[in-house]
Amino acid sequence: MNDEEFRREYEQRLPDFERITDEIANSLQYGLSEKKIQVDAVRGRVKEFDSFMEKIRRKNLQNPFQEINDIVGIRVICLYRDDIEKIQNIVCDAFAVISDDDKTDSTESDRFGYAGSHIIARLDNKQNASLPPNLHNLRFEIQIRTIAQHAWASISHHLFYKKSDKTPKDLHAISALFYVADSHFLLLRNEQSHREQIQ
Repeated sequence: MNDEEFRREYEQRLPDFERITDEIANSLQYGLSEKKIQVDAVRGRVKEFDSFMEKIRRKNLQNPFQEINDIVGIRVICLYRDDIEKIQNIVCDAFAVISDDDKTDSTESDRFGYAGSHIIARLDNKQNASLPPNLHNLRFEIQIRTIAQHAWASISHHLFYKKSDKTPKDLHAISALFYVADSHFLLLRNEQSHREQIQ
């Protein structure tokens, strides 16, 4: 396919991608509400066409609609690090999970922005019943991060993504501060819960 053919197919599939994005987000919101897990946000997006084409060229893909796992992407931004495992369980109950790259407890300071859980999944057979057959095996990515992980990932992405410059020396130290903040949020939550139990 040439670029124009990719664009036509992308635009033809876009309404279905958007529909699936909404279905995934709604399923997650329902599961979170049922388990009484409070989160900061559940955000869905369809990869923009320019980003889609950039990935095709960078990875020299021949069948991108089958090979790209994050055309549809969902990000769950939770409050505390121990919520990540609970949300993983919701994802496993709601969808057919293909892989889970879990870096929740990563302590490498330069990897903190990639921490959390990156799950590749697809809709199960019951969910597929109302969808066109060409979307039954569509893979999508669900990222689960804490607020601190998300903040660091967003800032570092804008500052350093695809930059050729050397990584600044103090980047690791700043990343470590976000990791410590994440740990202390959890500690404060646990202390507050303990005080409420003994009152």
